[in-house]
This record gives sequence, C-alpha cells and structure tokens, in this order.
Amino acid sequence: MKIHDKTIVCYLDILGYTNIVKAHYDNIELIKELESLMVGSTSGFIQKARKHLFPDTIYEDYSKQIIDLLNIKFISDSIIFTLPLDNIPFSHENYTEKETESNCIMMLLYFISMFCTLFISHTGYCVRGGISIGKHYENNFNEEKSLFVFSQAYIKAYQLERKANTPRVLVDKVLYDYLAKIHFPKLDKFFFQDFQDISRSICFDFYAHLIKDTYEAKQVLEEIKRGIVLNLQQNSGDTKILSKLKYFANYHNEKATKVIPGDRDAIIETS
Repeated sequence: MKIHDKTIVCYLDILGYTNIVKAHYDNIELIKELESLMVGSTSGFIQKARKHLFPDTIYEDYSKQIIDLLNIKFISDSIIFTLPLDNIPFSHENYTEKETESNCIMMLLYFISMFCTLFISHTGYCVRGGISIGKHYENNFNEEKSLFVFSQAYIKAYQLERKANTPRVLVDKVLYDYLAKIHFPKLDKFFFQDFQDISRSICFDFYAHLIKDTYEAKQVLEEIKRGIVLNLQQNSGDTKILSKLKYFANYHNEKATKVIPGDRDAIIETS
C-alpha cells in the first residue's frame, strides 16, 4: 500500500441518527431496512451513473474500471466516499489523461448526489458534510476485517462537516480551485454558492443528478417533500432541529423551482 497524493474524500453525517438509534435500537426489521437502503443502493446507483455517463457499450470496460476506483464506507452515522486520482491505472483511446480524471470525478459526484436524494426521500432525515482533496492512506488487513486510515483529505472533509452546521456539504476551496485548474466541465452543475450564507460558501448540490422537467425528478422532489414535512411535524417543538430543517426546505424550494419550473407540488411550506 502507498500514500495517495491526490484523493477526494467526502464525509457525510446523518442528522438525527442518534434519535433513530434511541427509538429503534431493538427493532431488527427497521435496522435491516436501513442497512438495505444504504448498502443495497450503492451498486444500483453506480450502474445508473455509469449508464448516464457512458451509454455506449464501447466504454463498458473503461467505466467498470472507473467504478473500481470508487469506495464507500458506512460507519454508524458517518458515510465516507473516497476516490484516488493520482496515477489512474487505465485509459481509453477516446479520452486524454485529464479527461479520464474528470470522468472519474464526475462518476463520484453523480453517485454522491443520487445517494443523498435517495436517503433523504426515504427517511426524511438530512445529511451534512464536507468534501476535500489531499493525501490519503488506507489499508485493509486481517483478511479485510480491519481498516486503518491515515488521511489529510479525510480530516479536512471532517472539519468542513463540523463547520457546515446546517444540512449542506461544504466544498474545500483547495478542491474547487483544483477542479477549476483542470477545467472540470461541470463545476456549475455540482457546486453552488449558498444563497442562505452571508459568506456565500461553496456547497455541493444534492440535486445535481436530477434532470430538468422529467417525471423522475418530479417524483424524487415530491418524495423528499413528504419526508421533510413529516420530520418538521415530528419536531415542531424543537427550535434547533426546526431551524436546520427549514434551512434545507429553503434550499429544496430554490432548487425545485429550477428543476420543475412552475410546479408547486414539490414546494415545502415552512411558515
């Protein structure tokens, strides 16, 4: 194993996870359902992202190799995505080295976006996180039953998650500047300036994978609305939780009006 000089790490924290555990610690059916939602969705989302980015079968082996670079770990209320980018061990005649790097990053970001919207729509619980880039070392040992991680990128992503406070994923300026430097083709699609933050922090767009004016996008947005509305009702007496949910509802409404213009069915009333 070696230290990767250039690894993207996204660290997500499930908001309200402690309450889920307190209420359902002995409910094996709910636990297995949550496990199936989180773990079982990974392969489906990867394949969906793969078909979206590479519909032509001539890229089948190439896209499989991209998928093999992605890694996701579930640890209690934490979800960790990693993508090493230094010395990518494959190529394709139709893509330059830089284009292959961008394709790997795009696959990761589509996957994170799909995962987040599925989780929020099925549970009504939001996530908060950070995403960064830097040096990263990890190693599985004892027949892959134990994992050792020593990572600059992970620490930076974790610190951003602590700073985020509200349901959003803060983007490290180092990562954003790096993507701009390599001319990553969809910066505006995956990242935005937080209109609710006076400092206009750069955030990851949970809804980046949703395609404008489609039935699937409308369905996802309405499912998220139902989950968030239920969460708002259940926490009507907790001002701290309500403030976070209303922050997310404002984000959701702002994005929903762009994805499905003129459709009010997905709009969350917060007053």
